[in-house]
Amino acid sequence: MRQSVRRWIKISAGIVLIVLGVIGLVTPGLQGILFTIIGLKLITDESALARKWARKIKERLPAGARQWLDKHRPWRRTDDPA
Repeated sequence: MRQSVRRWIKISAGIVLIVLGVIGLVTPGLQGILFTIIGLKLITDESALARKWARKIKERLPAGARQWLDKHRPWRRTDDPA
């Protein structure tokens, strides 16, 4: 029960941060990219679908960015194979 509540709090916080990020992309004063990245990180920790999307996005990145992501693996969970 406690893990389920924690999971939904992380997902909700991630969605709020993504919305703030999108708003921040079009308004001055908010760091839209920062909020979006943090929100995506929270969601990819809890959602297999979000991890799949993150992997597809990663495939479209330049080689240097892909190498950095492979080294740091921001969306990979410890129990996530491959």
